[in-house]
Amino acid sequence: MDYVGLDVHKVKTQICVRDEQGKIVDESRVRTRREELVEAVKPQAPCRVLLDASTEARWVAAALSKIEGVKVIVADPNYRAMYSSRGEHKKTDKDDARALAEAARTGVWREVHLPDDAHVRLRQRHRVRATLVRTRTTIINLCRAVVRQEGFRVKSGEAEHFGDRLEKLEGLPADLKEILEPAVETLSTINEQIGRCDERVAEAAKTDEGARLLVTVPYVGPVIATAFAAAVGDPKRFQKARHAGSYFGAAPRVSGSGEGGNHNGRMTKRGNSYVRGLLAQAASNILKSKKAEVKPLQDWAVRIAQKHGTVKRAGRMKNVGHKIAVGALSRRLAVIMTAMLKTKPRVRRPSGPGCEPGPPWRRGRARWRRWSASFWGAEPTGGARKRQVGRLRPASR
Repeated sequence: MDYVGLDVHKVKTQICVRDEQGKIVDESRVRTRREELVEAVKPQAPCRVLLDASTEARWVAAALSKIEGVKVIVADPNYRAMYSSRGEHKKTDKDDARALAEAARTGVWREVHLPDDAHVRLRQRHRVRATLVRTRTTIINLCRAVVRQEGFRVKSGEAEHFGDRLEKLEGLPADLKEILEPAVETLSTINEQIGRCDERVAEAAKTDEGARLLVTVPYVGPVIATAFAAAVGDPKRFQKARHAGSYFGAAPRVSGSGEGGNHNGRMTKRGNSYVRGLLAQAASNILKSKKAEVKPLQDWAVRIAQKHGTVKRAGRMKNVGHKIAVGALSRRLAVIMTAMLKTKPRVRRPSGPGCEPGPPWRRGRARWRRWSASFWGAEPTGGARKRQVGRLRPASR
């Protein structure tokens, strides 16, 4: 069997082929196109192909996997041991391809998760929506700045109705309105496109099994549910649900050495920033909520906020406790939602007239009820309470 390393780029791809003894058999450079890549790899079958994760990695892996006898692996480029044979001070496409071929031969790689087609399309739809929202925010900030230069202020409100509030502004010069007219017209078009994206996302939330389950979480709508489900993909790839907090960069940095103990720092912010921002929005809404169903979570977050309180930074008192509580609550939401995707708790339909189905983590299988009761801060009841008390009692002598 031969071992092939591919250093894939937008225009060109460097290929290196090694035999079982590690000797370089062939090296070539082709254009990053399906037919040319297949033509270059097909004569090496049976072989193992290793390439690092990049923008083109998914379709390249799909094209090469159709060749009989070819096993394709997409590896994590942040795994430094994979490039150990390259050397620290050498970084060329040829050296990278050689290092990838050697890693394929020795088995030194860390494989990444490749989402299915449905989740890829959902991710792409959210990327388009997020870009439209950012563009709308940029235009609104521009209009506000231009108006403030003339001594006017636009009232706060929903972004969808910013154009209406701008038109109702009294005393605005006619030439300034003419200057802002293209921006206002662009805003109306962007609002229309964002509305269409929201409709498509709402339709996807009804068809996706994971999203249908996640929308039952308080303050988690179709946008957050579909974005989270698409980002997680297969929830079974997380050995434990709490690993999702680190995956989305919502877990704190931990540093410690010797007998000094561990110190928790700021959030790592190493994961998906879009999903992390959506989780922060849901956490912020939970903190401001008056619903009884989120009271345990709210009390837990309030205790964290009170613990950190306010600190003096740059000569000003800042309420860092609220920000820390929002970050901690967003991490906890990520863990809860991942656990729901892993276990898929059953939802019982209401039996009486006028009854609304409560959150699925409050009922379903007994194991899920016991886990959710301790996780959300509620006191366990029944057999779970007896077992918990029994574990806390000292052993009899």
